[in-house]
Amino acid sequence: QRKAPVAASTSSDCMSMGLLYDAFHGVTGYRLAEDPPLHCEMSVVVDRVLQSSAELSRLLNTEACTATLQFIRACRSFVANPSSQNRTSMRASWAKLDFVEQREFKKVGLWQRNDDLGARTLLKLIDTSARLAPKDSPS
Repeated sequence: QRKAPVAASTSSDCMSMGLLYDAFHGVTGYRLAEDPPLHCEMSVVVDRVLQSSAELSRLLNTEACTATLQFIRACRSFVANPSSQNRTSMRASWAKLDFVEQREFKKVGLWQRNDDLGARTLLKLIDTSARLAPKDSPS
């Protein structure tokens, strides 16, 4: 007898896994989440780039609240005070980034030692996440 082929996972299966992932981390408070790769180096580079770029600093001080800005703020807090609370905040904000955003942050932290290039990458990330963020619809 031949076995029936296994059905490919559907988008609803992926959504369910995402909800389970979020629920798990919600319950554990991200205590069991993984640190972003090279989190210390990445945080230091992000903070250094923020200090050297007036435009990035201005964007960081706005009311905007995208996943990218949350992670940048968490990196800055972690550099200022590497406490377990700030580390948990950084882990939580890292988990909210999509794959492309995580890859770009890894580039900033690992491969880019040039602050101008890092600033351009972060500006691109902020601009992209701001354009993709849901807009408030007028009532």
